[in-house]
Amino acid sequence: MDRYVVAMAIALLVLTVNTVAQKQGYIALEFTPPPAGMKTGDVVETTLTFRARVDVDQLKVSVYPFNGVEVTSTPTEMAFGQIKKGAATTMKVKVRLTAAKFGSLAVSMETLTADDKSSDAKTIVYGDPNR
Repeated sequence: MDRYVVAMAIALLVLTVNTVAQKQGYIALEFTPPPAGMKTGDVVETTLTFRARVDVDQLKVSVYPFNGVEVTSTPTEMAFGQIKKGAATTMKVKVRLTAAKFGSLAVSMETLTADDKSSDAKTIVYGDPNR
């Protein structure tokens, strides 16, 4: 009976850890903050850092001008191989603010792990929406 309880407790712990990782996403997006006071026409280079929260077999990243920005650099898509938990990889993106006040860059991430496929997206705001 004790072995059964221990086995069930371990299974529950593994399920809980996997669920928490999935809610947060397998990849944490870190980025250099856009400078304050950006004006229409300003170009800024943003370093995107993709930090693995779990061991990842493959990561596909795409950046899209969502609203009020233009991506002026290439590539806009990248694929990375294995990334161990806690390790990171980077991508640099140049963005021009085209709107009067602010714009947004969408960052899409697709991950493949040993037993799951997941996707996540984040938005980076350039400029000041309160201006």
